[in-house]
Amino acid sequence: MSLATAWQSLRDRADVPYADFMRAVDGAEVHDVLVDGEDVGAIVVIGPEIHACINPDGFGRWMNKAALGILGEVIEKHGYATTTVTRGNMIGDAFVTRLGFVRVSDSPVWKYRKEV
Repeated sequence: MSLATAWQSLRDRADVPYADFMRAVDGAEVHDVLVDGEDVGAIVVIGPEIHACINPDGFGRWMNKAALGILGEVIEKHGYATTTVTRGNMIGDAFVTRLGFVRVSDSPVWKYRKEV
């Protein structure tokens, strides 16, 4: 359920067919993100890589201690976490920067890293 919602959150920013998205997340650790019982997306973890794929109706309402705990677990396990933001997405940039990520690459997407 949440993977379909997560893919929907990406459709407007990235031209990724559903089948390609599902192949990319095959084997990933997927954490459903619910707000007031409503499916608003997922947090997807693949090794040290973490992605919050949240629909706009969840913006400003989904981040909580559990979500921050997932990030903490990734960093504890790997010593760091990485994520990406669509190039030019200043809202995404501000969000991950507030979480302590530092941009380490600009091409073709913005790549970020957060260490212990």
